[in-house]
Amino acid sequence: MPSNQEPFTFEDLTEICRREQKSKYPVEVRPDFYLVVRECRDRLKKEIEREFSIDQYSLKAKLASNQLIKFQEKSQQVFEFRFAKIQSMGLRAALGNRVDLRKLTPEELEFFNLIVEIISSKKSMLIGGEFTSTRTIDNYIAPVKREPVVQEVPARTEEIRPPEIVPEDEGALPPEDEEMFPEDEEEPAKVASAISEPAVESRSAAESPAEPEYILVRILADIPEIAGSDRNFRLKKEDIVTLPLPIANILIKQNAALKINIGL
Repeated sequence: MPSNQEPFTFEDLTEICRREQKSKYPVEVRPDFYLVVRECRDRLKKEIEREFSIDQYSLKAKLASNQLIKFQEKSQQVFEFRFAKIQSMGLRAALGNRVDLRKLTPEELEFFNLIVEIISSKKSMLIGGEFTSTRTIDNYIAPVKREPVVQEVPARTEEIRPPEIVPEDEGALPPEDEEMFPEDEEEPAKVASAISEPAVESRSAAESPAEPEYILVRILADIPEIAGSDRNFRLKKEDIVTLPLPIANILIKQNAALKINIGL
Protein backbone atom coordinates (compact mmCIF):
# COMPACT_ATOMS: atom_id res chain seq x y z
CA MET A 1 0.00 0.00 0.00
CA PRO A 2 1.44 3.47 -0.83
CA SER A 3 2.84 5.63 1.91
CA ASN A 4 0.48 8.08 3.58
CA GLN A 5 2.91 10.89 2.86
CA GLU A 6 2.60 10.67 -0.91
CA PRO A 7 0.44 13.44 -2.40
CA PHE A 8 -2.80 12.27 -3.91
CA THR A 9 -3.43 13.53 -7.45
CA PHE A 10 -6.12 13.61 -10.07
CA GLU A 11 -4.30 10.82 -11.93
CA ASP A 12 -4.38 8.61 -8.81
CA LEU A 13 -8.16 8.99 -8.56
CA THR A 14 -8.58 8.24 -12.26
CA GLU A 15 -6.62 4.99 -11.88
CA ILE A 16 -8.64 3.89 -8.82
CA CYS A 17 -11.90 4.61 -10.65
CA ARG A 18 -10.76 2.51 -13.62
CA ARG A 19 -9.84 -0.43 -11.36
CA GLU A 20 -13.09 -0.24 -9.38
CA GLN A 21 -15.10 -0.53 -12.60
CA LYS A 22 -13.36 -3.79 -13.49
CA SER A 23 -13.27 -5.45 -10.04
CA LYS A 24 -16.05 -7.37 -8.29
CA TYR A 25 -14.62 -6.47 -4.88
CA PRO A 26 -13.23 -3.20 -3.48
CA VAL A 27 -9.70 -2.51 -4.73
CA GLU A 28 -6.83 -1.58 -2.43
CA VAL A 29 -6.63 2.11 -1.50
CA ARG A 30 -4.67 4.00 1.15
CA PRO A 31 -6.27 4.11 4.62
CA ASP A 32 -6.67 7.89 4.45
CA PHE A 33 -8.27 7.68 1.00
CA TYR A 34 -11.28 9.92 1.70
CA LEU A 35 -9.15 12.48 3.52
CA VAL A 36 -6.65 12.84 0.66
CA VAL A 37 -9.52 13.02 -1.84
CA ARG A 38 -10.89 16.07 0.01
CA GLU A 39 -7.43 17.63 0.20
CA CYS A 40 -6.83 17.16 -3.52
CA ARG A 41 -10.22 18.71 -4.28
CA ASP A 42 -9.35 21.76 -2.16
CA ARG A 43 -6.03 22.18 -3.98
CA LEU A 44 -7.81 22.13 -7.32
CA LYS A 45 -10.22 24.82 -6.10
CA LYS A 46 -7.33 27.04 -5.04
CA GLU A 47 -5.70 26.50 -8.43
CA ILE A 48 -8.89 27.68 -10.13
CA GLU A 49 -9.09 30.78 -7.92
CA ARG A 50 -5.49 31.67 -8.73
CA GLU A 51 -5.94 31.29 -12.49
CA PHE A 52 -9.24 33.19 -12.46
CA SER A 53 -7.62 36.07 -10.57
CA ILE A 54 -5.03 36.33 -13.36
CA ASP A 55 -7.33 35.85 -16.35
CA GLN A 56 -10.63 34.02 -16.08
CA TYR A 57 -10.76 33.58 -19.87
CA SER A 58 -7.29 32.06 -20.18
CA LEU A 59 -6.66 28.49 -21.28
CA LYS A 60 -5.18 27.60 -17.88
CA ALA A 61 -8.33 28.80 -16.09
CA LYS A 62 -10.55 26.69 -18.35
CA LEU A 63 -8.36 23.59 -17.93
CA ALA A 64 -8.31 23.95 -14.14
CA SER A 65 -12.10 24.32 -14.06
CA ASN A 66 -12.63 21.24 -16.23
CA GLN A 67 -10.22 19.20 -14.12
CA LEU A 68 -12.14 20.03 -10.92
CA ILE A 69 -15.44 19.01 -12.51
CA LYS A 70 -13.99 15.68 -13.66
CA PHE A 71 -12.36 15.09 -10.28
CA GLN A 72 -15.71 15.50 -8.48
CA GLU A 73 -17.43 13.18 -10.95
CA LYS A 74 -14.83 10.44 -10.54
CA SER A 75 -14.78 10.70 -6.74
CA GLN A 76 -18.57 10.24 -6.77
CA GLN A 77 -18.23 7.18 -9.01
CA VAL A 78 -15.59 5.61 -6.76
CA PHE A 79 -17.82 6.13 -3.72
CA GLU A 80 -20.80 4.47 -5.44
CA PHE A 81 -18.71 1.53 -6.68
CA ARG A 82 -17.13 0.80 -3.30
CA PHE A 83 -20.22 1.20 -1.13
CA ALA A 84 -22.34 -0.99 -3.41
CA LYS A 85 -19.72 -3.72 -3.01
CA ILE A 86 -19.57 -3.19 0.77
CA GLN A 87 -23.34 -3.64 1.06
CA SER A 88 -23.09 -6.93 -0.81
CA MET A 89 -20.23 -8.01 1.47
CA GLY A 90 -22.31 -7.12 4.54
CA LEU A 91 -25.19 -9.29 3.35
CA ARG A 92 -22.86 -12.26 2.75
CA ALA A 93 -21.26 -11.82 6.17
CA ALA A 94 -24.66 -11.63 7.91
CA LEU A 95 -25.59 -14.93 6.25
CA GLY A 96 -22.47 -16.60 7.66
CA ASN A 97 -20.02 -16.27 4.75
CA ARG A 98 -16.38 -15.17 5.05
CA VAL A 99 -15.38 -11.85 3.45
CA ASP A 100 -12.03 -10.06 3.04
CA LEU A 101 -12.03 -6.73 4.90
CA ARG A 102 -8.36 -5.84 4.45
CA LYS A 103 -8.97 -3.42 1.59
CA LEU A 104 -11.58 -1.33 3.40
CA THR A 105 -10.78 2.05 4.93
CA PRO A 106 -11.69 2.72 8.60
CA GLU A 107 -14.80 4.65 7.48
CA GLU A 108 -15.87 1.81 5.20
CA LEU A 109 -15.27 -0.81 7.89
CA GLU A 110 -17.58 1.10 10.23
CA PHE A 111 -20.25 1.14 7.53
CA PHE A 112 -19.74 -2.60 6.92
CA ASN A 113 -20.23 -3.47 10.61
CA LEU A 114 -23.43 -1.39 10.72
CA ILE A 115 -24.85 -3.24 7.72
CA VAL A 116 -24.03 -6.65 9.22
CA GLU A 117 -25.67 -5.67 12.50
CA ILE A 118 -28.88 -4.45 10.84
CA ILE A 119 -29.21 -7.45 8.53
CA SER A 120 -28.47 -9.94 11.31
CA SER A 121 -31.07 -8.41 13.64
CA LYS A 122 -33.72 -8.32 10.94
CA LYS A 123 -32.93 -11.89 9.96
CA SER A 124 -33.45 -13.05 13.57
CA MET A 125 -36.75 -11.19 13.80
CA LEU A 126 -38.18 -12.31 10.49
CA ILE A 127 -36.89 -15.86 10.05
CA GLY A 128 -36.59 -16.65 13.76
CA GLY A 129 -40.21 -15.68 14.33
CA GLU A 130 -39.45 -13.06 16.97
CA PHE A 131 -40.96 -10.23 14.99
CA THR A 132 -44.16 -9.88 12.99
CA SER A 133 -45.03 -6.61 11.31
CA THR A 134 -48.58 -5.36 11.80
CA ARG A 135 -48.34 -3.26 8.68
CA THR A 136 -49.20 -4.57 5.26
CA ILE A 137 -47.21 -3.80 2.17
CA ASP A 138 -49.81 -1.19 1.24
CA ASN A 139 -48.78 0.87 4.26
CA TYR A 140 -45.33 1.37 2.77
CA ILE A 141 -46.58 2.56 -0.57
CA ALA A 142 -47.74 6.12 -0.94
CA PRO A 143 -51.32 6.09 -2.22
CA VAL A 144 -51.85 7.54 -5.65
CA LYS A 145 -54.60 10.12 -5.66
CA ARG A 146 -56.87 9.71 -8.61
CA GLU A 147 -58.38 12.91 -9.76
CA PRO A 148 -62.05 12.69 -10.79
CA VAL A 149 -62.51 12.73 -14.52
CA VAL A 150 -64.47 15.79 -15.48
CA GLN A 151 -66.21 15.40 -18.80
CA GLU A 152 -66.35 18.62 -20.67
CA VAL A 153 -69.81 19.53 -21.91
CA PRO A 154 -69.80 21.86 -24.88
CA ALA A 155 -71.57 25.08 -24.16
CA ARG A 156 -75.01 25.30 -25.77
CA THR A 157 -75.29 28.17 -28.14
CA GLU A 158 -78.68 29.77 -28.29
CA GLU A 159 -79.90 31.95 -31.05
CA ILE A 160 -80.18 35.54 -29.87
CA ARG A 161 -83.38 37.08 -31.07
CA PRO A 162 -84.34 40.72 -30.81
CA PRO A 163 -86.95 41.40 -28.13
CA GLU A 164 -90.58 41.58 -29.11
CA ILE A 165 -92.12 45.01 -29.20
CA VAL A 166 -95.11 45.15 -26.90
CA PRO A 167 -96.39 48.74 -26.85
CA GLU A 168 -98.25 49.76 -23.74
CA ASP A 169 -100.57 52.08 -25.66
CA GLU A 170 -102.98 50.69 -28.22
CA GLY A 171 -102.85 53.83 -30.29
CA ALA A 172 -99.14 54.51 -30.14
CA LEU A 173 -98.30 52.80 -33.45
CA PRO A 174 -101.09 52.70 -36.09
CA PRO A 175 -101.48 49.45 -38.05
CA GLU A 176 -100.64 51.19 -41.31
CA ASP A 177 -97.09 51.90 -40.09
CA GLU A 178 -96.18 48.27 -39.37
CA GLU A 179 -93.84 47.96 -42.39
CA MET A 180 -91.31 50.76 -42.39
CA PHE A 181 -88.67 49.42 -44.81
CA PRO A 182 -89.01 48.31 -48.45
CA GLU A 183 -88.16 44.69 -49.25
CA ASP A 184 -85.24 45.60 -51.54
CA GLU A 185 -83.39 47.61 -48.86
CA GLU A 186 -80.75 46.08 -46.58
CA GLU A 187 -81.75 45.26 -42.98
CA PRO A 188 -80.94 48.19 -40.63
CA ALA A 189 -78.99 47.88 -37.41
CA LYS A 190 -80.16 45.70 -34.54
CA VAL A 191 -82.09 48.35 -32.64
CA ALA A 192 -83.97 49.73 -35.64
CA SER A 193 -84.77 46.21 -36.85
CA ALA A 194 -86.19 45.25 -33.50
CA ILE A 195 -88.47 48.26 -33.49
CA SER A 196 -89.84 47.84 -37.02
CA GLU A 197 -90.58 44.06 -36.84
CA PRO A 198 -94.18 42.94 -37.33
CA ALA A 199 -94.32 41.98 -33.68
CA VAL A 200 -96.56 45.00 -33.15
CA GLU A 201 -99.44 42.73 -34.14
CA SER A 202 -99.24 41.14 -30.68
CA ARG A 203 -99.79 44.41 -28.84
CA SER A 204 -101.61 44.25 -25.53
CA ALA A 205 -103.98 46.82 -24.15
CA ALA A 206 -103.71 45.54 -20.59
CA GLU A 207 -101.52 48.43 -19.40
CA SER A 208 -103.02 51.27 -17.49
CA PRO A 209 -104.15 54.14 -19.73
CA ALA A 210 -102.87 56.58 -17.15
CA GLU A 211 -99.21 56.03 -18.17
CA PRO A 212 -97.65 58.82 -20.25
CA GLU A 213 -97.38 58.28 -23.99
CA TYR A 214 -93.89 59.85 -24.12
CA ILE A 215 -90.89 59.66 -21.77
CA LEU A 216 -87.60 61.52 -21.54
CA VAL A 217 -84.46 59.45 -22.19
CA ARG A 218 -80.71 59.88 -22.68
CA ILE A 219 -79.29 58.10 -25.72
CA LEU A 220 -76.26 55.91 -24.91
CA ALA A 221 -75.18 55.00 -28.46
CA ASP A 222 -75.59 56.15 -32.03
CA ILE A 223 -78.78 54.63 -33.45
CA PRO A 224 -79.84 54.38 -37.10
CA GLU A 225 -82.94 56.21 -38.22
CA ILE A 226 -86.10 54.92 -36.52
CA ALA A 227 -89.54 55.28 -38.08
CA GLY A 228 -92.17 56.47 -35.63
CA SER A 229 -95.93 56.78 -36.00
CA ASP A 230 -95.80 60.44 -36.94
CA ARG A 231 -92.14 61.03 -37.86
CA ASN A 232 -88.71 59.45 -38.09
CA PHE A 233 -86.08 59.75 -35.31
CA ARG A 234 -82.34 60.28 -35.85
CA LEU A 235 -80.61 59.67 -32.51
CA LYS A 236 -77.00 60.27 -31.55
CA LYS A 237 -75.09 59.34 -28.43
CA GLU A 238 -75.73 61.67 -25.45
CA ASP A 239 -78.91 63.10 -27.01
CA ILE A 240 -81.64 63.99 -24.49
CA VAL A 241 -84.94 63.40 -26.27
CA THR A 242 -88.61 62.66 -25.64
CA LEU A 243 -89.69 59.45 -27.38
CA PRO A 244 -92.92 57.51 -27.70
CA LEU A 245 -93.18 55.02 -24.85
CA PRO A 246 -92.96 51.83 -27.01
CA ILE A 247 -89.83 53.02 -28.82
CA ALA A 248 -88.23 54.26 -25.61
CA ASN A 249 -88.88 50.95 -23.85
CA ILE A 250 -87.19 49.01 -26.64
CA LEU A 251 -84.13 51.26 -26.56
CA ILE A 252 -83.90 50.91 -22.78
CA LYS A 253 -84.11 47.11 -23.02
CA GLN A 254 -81.35 47.17 -25.64
CA ASN A 255 -79.17 49.28 -23.28
CA ALA A 256 -79.21 51.97 -25.93
CA ALA A 257 -81.05 54.53 -23.81
CA LEU A 258 -81.51 55.49 -20.17
CA LYS A 259 -84.78 56.76 -18.71
CA ILE A 260 -84.60 60.19 -17.07
CA ASN A 261 -86.88 60.66 -14.09
CA ILE A 262 -87.91 64.26 -13.54
CA GLY A 263 -88.91 64.99 -9.96
CA LEU A 264 -90.87 68.02 -8.83
